[in-house]
Amino acid sequence: MKNFGYDRRGERRRGPDVWRKMISWLSVIGWILMLVALVLFDLAKPHMMTFFDRFFHVSGATVWNYQLTLYIFFVMVAGFVISVSGLLINARRHRRKKDHYSLSLMLLGIVSLLGAVYYMFRFWQQY
Repeated sequence: MKNFGYDRRGERRRGPDVWRKMISWLSVIGWILMLVALVLFDLAKPHMMTFFDRFFHVSGATVWNYQLTLYIFFVMVAGFVISVSGLLINARRHRRKKDHYSLSLMLLGIVSLLGAVYYMFRFWQQY
């Protein structure tokens, strides 16, 4: 039995359109923001004392840099906004069986949301 419905016309898409490219670029930009947040996190955390620090009597920061943690929060919120906007574009474009949702944007959204919530519970009382 032959299927004379949707499959008869075949695939008319000739490659990634503007929306598919935008979803990919939003994913890349979002993960770059996540990398920036990790670097800021490393700069904001207190210095961990090592053997050589104790041996040479070198003192380091013992408290968090709260200004940098605020920047981390803003970067996490920006990553969440990028993720949600990319997923909305993806949902609007999702019409065929072969279309799929971007797993990268879903993971970015979850990680960004968890990071922002962690910030609010961990550092919000400092301001």
